[in-house]
Amino acid sequence: MEAETGEGGPEYFGDHRDSVITPLAARLLAAAADQVADAAWHDLLHYGDRVFERPEDEDDELWSDDGFLGTLPPLCDGQGAAWRLAMVGAVENLADDLRAGRAPIACCTAEELALHLIVGQAKMVVDLLDDEGYAEELGLPTRDQISVRHRAFDLVLEYYLQDFDVLMHYDSDLSAVVTDPEHPANLQLGIGDLRPRAWFAPFGNTRPRTPRVWEPQLLDQLADADPDVFFASTPALTGGTVTAQAPADELPDGLREEFERFVGLAQLRFFSESTAIAMAATLERLLTLFFSTHSLAPKNIWPLNLRATAVDAGWLLVDHDFCLRGLNSTWRLCADHTDSQAREWACDLILDCANYALASHERQPGLYLRGAPAPVPLDPNLADTLEKRLGALAREMTAAGTLRHRMTQLRLSPLQLAQAAILPEPLITAWLSGAPASPAQLIRCAPALQMSEDALLEASGGRRDHRYWPLPEPAPDRIGRPASGPAAGQP
Repeated sequence: MEAETGEGGPEYFGDHRDSVITPLAARLLAAAADQVADAAWHDLLHYGDRVFERPEDEDDELWSDDGFLGTLPPLCDGQGAAWRLAMVGAVENLADDLRAGRAPIACCTAEELALHLIVGQAKMVVDLLDDEGYAEELGLPTRDQISVRHRAFDLVLEYYLQDFDVLMHYDSDLSAVVTDPEHPANLQLGIGDLRPRAWFAPFGNTRPRTPRVWEPQLLDQLADADPDVFFASTPALTGGTVTAQAPADELPDGLREEFERFVGLAQLRFFSESTAIAMAATLERLLTLFFSTHSLAPKNIWPLNLRATAVDAGWLLVDHDFCLRGLNSTWRLCADHTDSQAREWACDLILDCANYALASHERQPGLYLRGAPAPVPLDPNLADTLEKRLGALAREMTAAGTLRHRMTQLRLSPLQLAQAAILPEPLITAWLSGAPASPAQLIRCAPALQMSEDALLEASGGRRDHRYWPLPEPAPDRIGRPASGPAAGQP
């Protein structure tokens, strides 16, 4: 089916719209989606983070055919309020598509199940349209005016879903397959991760959704909800401090950014010449910002390498083997580290170089050879200042970097993320500054960030997922060479 691309959402129906969803069918499905969303919102406010307990007997007086959580697979019963709010959003995303004339293409597993629920509700709505008052309330014609052509709901599922794998959750004989990504049958069939923890990660052939902006009255209802109900799965948020203390940042402007770039380059798979030059140029800026004093200008402490220059990179501090001498070691720039390894290695390098710079301050050969005056005595508090800066750089920032990059990619503000995760905004802001995040709190953000909970948990453990926080790309090779001399033409 050919389709036209619509800005900010799935494809428009295009020339084949009437062959699948007629305008009347779109109105019918949108009305059904509203009913599903209303039921989901009601259950969200009632259950919050509490486990949904299914009645043993469906005739139980507490059981309601209008409920939402009961229509989800049983393994969803323990999901938290943020996850349930995201399910409301999945239903409303499809309703928005239908009203805007876009194809209701499910972008993730949550939306696939939501479309199944919408179609099921639409079939029930049609059966009730014999009531003229009900039809008028929904703005729809009565049932006798809705031909089969407007009720081709199974065709809707066939056209706008990639597969029906999510329905395996309702089959007890197949649930073991879809809840285990490593199950042999799962791998053989290429099902993937269909656990609820990964339901909101976009499919590889779809784009992330534009984050929803919830109506103020709905947010007010969430804000007024019983904290004991809404934070049952995150005890740290009940009856006490709800914000994490952001670490004091003692870093000069730009230092953190240069450090993160250096750490990112150290994780590239191959240590090419362009990678090495980018790392060397970053290291020069990094050390310059780290010292932040003319008395310890790196170019006056380490000899400049005439044979490893690059266009737009300047003279590099490293030698032709991309090595830099510290006080106790000689450091060769390298790559292929994990995120945690790269951070530890970078901090060790900076520490050794800082000690070398402090020890070499009184004997900077470049100054004396040029007839410059003796160096100005160092600030007696400089060593303590550098130690604080190094301590700030050594903080684990993998989770913060992942959050920041993903939020930027989705154009998601801290307030929007806090609202979607049903968390205090200062908590999100503190995480972005490097404050530690408890796993139970952090995974509440996964649906709004449209990523798997596992990816966030790995980030909190210092493992960087390059799909959500890509590594920096070094500039293409533009190597400058000395015009003459024995080193000309050598790398």
